[in-house]
Amino acid sequence: MEDRAYGTVRDPALHACAWCIDAPPVAAAIGLTPVRLRALFEDWIAGAAPLQAWLDDSAWRPAPGTPDDRAATPYELVAGVYSRQIETAQLADTCRRRLRYVAGVMWLGSDLLARVDGATLEQVAGVTVSGATARIALREDVSRHDLERALEAILPEPAPLAPE
Repeated sequence: MEDRAYGTVRDPALHACAWCIDAPPVAAAIGLTPVRLRALFEDWIAGAAPLQAWLDDSAWRPAPGTPDDRAATPYELVAGVYSRQIETAQLADTCRRRLRYVAGVMWLGSDLLARVDGATLEQVAGVTVSGATARIALREDVSRHDLERALEAILPEPAPLAPE
């Protein structure tokens, strides 16, 4: 696989985004409600064995089909770990090592799941393992902050400051 800006991509990773505005005119125009779009995504991802995937209600989204189609997530921006060259050339490796976004519903591949304390994760989320992937769903009685603490081992870490 060749990336026009950065050369050969050794371990390609599929990036997919389904995003829509939750408004009746939009649903009528595209023929899908957000609920139906979520169901389609869940059905698709169940057979895809992703390295990681998310479903969330958010104002942020990647911009597929643009030069920023693999743009940094809010977590990566805050941690200061995003580099377009690294994300383009080594995206699959990055997705195996660290979670790019925390959502109420997400899927973790076996590499990420192996680095998380399963007992701690199950205290804050429903965990359903299917093959090499686990579906993680935040419990309604728990905060997203609690989920972040359970996933701390795979969250982006702030980049070290350069020496003066």
